[in-house]
Amino acid sequence: MKDFPEALCGLWSDEDGKAVYIVKIEPLVLKTAVIFNLIEQLEKGSLHIDEHLKQLSTRWAYDEQRKINRLQIEAGIENLGPTYNLYISSVGETPTSFNFTSFILEEIILLPEVKMGLYDDYDDDLGVEWGFPYKNYQKTPEIIMEKFRMLVEFNENGTIK
Repeated sequence: MKDFPEALCGLWSDEDGKAVYIVKIEPLVLKTAVIFNLIEQLEKGSLHIDEHLKQLSTRWAYDEQRKINRLQIEAGIENLGPTYNLYISSVGETPTSFNFTSFILEEIILLPEVKMGLYDDYDDDLGVEWGFPYKNYQKTPEIIMEKFRMLVEFNENGTIK
């Protein structure tokens, strides 16, 4: 399996201001933080990230059923679920046709999906209410990333403290 591309690490946001910050720890192993109201918070000059959403275990996994790779973010109990999955695609493509060797970063979108865990019931939000509504993520502009970096403390491995 090909590793998650370094170029896709960093800060991604949706049109509602929800953001995910992705850091590669080692091949196929990542950490993700989820931030709400990113733009509003940056405009105020302070940033709050829920403690339980700062360092979510994430792995670059192969979806056997769909025959594509995805970021599988542990949103509940590790290895039991639920998970918040992000599929990579670009404008005019589907996740299954995405070319990992040549892509235009500005055209990449991350498609979210919540998957039920082993012991979840069939509630509407599957235990990941923050994952809804589904809105695609796009890489945030560098100016937003700079403001984000100024307001966040990072560990040596790039994860958020």
